[in-house]
Parts: sequence; C-alpha cells; structure tokens
Amino acid sequence: MTQAGQVWTTTPLDELGAQFGGPAIATGFVEPMDTYCDMSHLLRREVWNQDPPLGVAYFCGVLPDQPDQASADRAVADSMLSLLRDFGTVLWPGAADAAKAFDWSHLHAPATATTPEARLGAQYLRANFVPTERYVLTPAGSTVHRLAPGALAGAAPGPDRVPNLYLAGDWTLNGVNGGCVEAATMSGMLASRAICTVPREVAGENAEWLSRTEQ
Repeated sequence: MTQAGQVWTTTPLDELGAQFGGPAIATGFVEPMDTYCDMSHLLRREVWNQDPPLGVAYFCGVLPDQPDQASADRAVADSMLSLLRDFGTVLWPGAADAAKAFDWSHLHAPATATTPEARLGAQYLRANFVPTERYVLTPAGSTVHRLAPGALAGAAPGPDRVPNLYLAGDWTLNGVNGGCVEAATMSGMLASRAICTVPREVAGENAEWLSRTEQ
C-alpha cells in the first residue's frame, strides 16, 4: 500500500523558502511521507474559478497495511497532518508563524476552513488500498516471474494463451522492472509492438540487462 498527498499553497513555494526547489525530487526524507517534489509547474494546467493557488507540492510514501479503505484514508490524513505540523517549517521556513510553528493559512482552502484538519481536508489525499493500486516490488529473484506484454497473446485459446490479451504496466517484464512511470511507458510501447510491430525500438530496452539466472 502507498499513500500520497497533494497540497496547494497560497504563496509560491520559493517564497516560502522551499529547501528543495525546481524539478528535483527529494526522497529519504521522513517517514511515512518520505518523498517530496515541488510540482508548481503544473499550476498552469489546472483550472480554478477564482483565487488560484500559487504553489503545489506532492508527497508520497509507503502506507502500513490497513484493514479497510476508511482506515487507510484516515492514516493518510494523519500522516500529512503530522508531516506539516512537525516538518512543514523545515521544508518551507517561510511558512512559520510568530510562534515558529507551521502556519496552516498557507494551505489553499475555503475561508470557512479554520482548523488545520479542515484546511488539510481541502487538499488531495490518496490511500492506494485495493490490490490493483498498490506499488509493485521487485525483490531479488522475482523478475523471472514477470510476464512480457505479449506473453499471453495467441492466435488460438490454450492453457497459457488468451487471444488478443496484451499486458501493460510497470509490473510487466519491461527492461526497468521497477515501479515507475518510465517502466509503465516502456511496457505500453512493448505492448504496442507486440500488437502492430510499432515502435520497432523502445528506449531503455536491453535483453541482456539481466540474465535469467540473475533474475
């Protein structure tokens, strides 16, 4: 399970003294939201009716197993509340109030949201709870069990073939074999090639990168 939080701010992150700016991704920060990135460059792609935010930051990390979706959602809210309360002024020194605590007014939220919980509730929080949403690990010795995008397709049904079934996702055998958007993109391109031979080349593909005995 993984968790993510996207928070919009009323002040540009660089004006808040962002310690990690530009396109850089900071990871290994603090658990459980240990990865952070300033994604303010996406603001121009967003549509706001009025009073648009001036900054947006993405956070994500591993989510300890939860019994149900509601519990997972609460865990994400608790994670983000703790992160901003305890480390918000570390990430953004300019977001400190007179008492040097995190000033929650910097979160973009309706004027009626007057508590930290309410202002955080106006952000986007996500708990990836169901199996199809979860992050795919690649422990040693597991790559040999990955299916290639065209592995199950076949002209006729069989014990291990399903006509017109092609696979795509970072969980397939794709050359990167790790959970990331690059692996998912390569997998989609490999699926396309299995279907129609295009594209002939997929950047990053290397059949010799990992031998079967090492997988």
